[in-house]
Amino acid sequence: MAHTKARILHVDDHQDTRLIMAALLQDRGYGVLTAGSLGEALELAKDISFDLYVLDVRLPDGTGIELCQKLRTLRPGVPVIYYSAYGDAAEVDNALKICGDAYLKKPVCSADIEEVVARLLAGKK
Repeated sequence: MAHTKARILHVDDHQDTRLIMAALLQDRGYGVLTAGSLGEALELAKDISFDLYVLDVRLPDGTGIELCQKLRTLRPGVPVIYYSAYGDAAEVDNALKICGDAYLKKPVCSADIEEVVARLLAGKK
């Protein structure tokens, strides 16, 4: 993943969503790896230093919030975006209070995804 703007880990249990998100972000010059579960994401995060995480809220082996907390233990300070079809205002507020920096509710246009990713990566510096 040399010559990329940043390394992003996208975690979602739906393969089509992972493929679309990876293609979108790779087209913008980001290096993207994907995982389909909490366990798979943690294995990748142990070995690779990512600059940003994009997490689904509902995963087959846990929640995105749990994953966020575990990732923050491994790599404090890395921004986290939740990307999910689920979540009313209270759920979104609760998730962000516990762990995370932004919450995008599906469907989201690519421009909105790009804006949030770029803003969080810029804020990290």
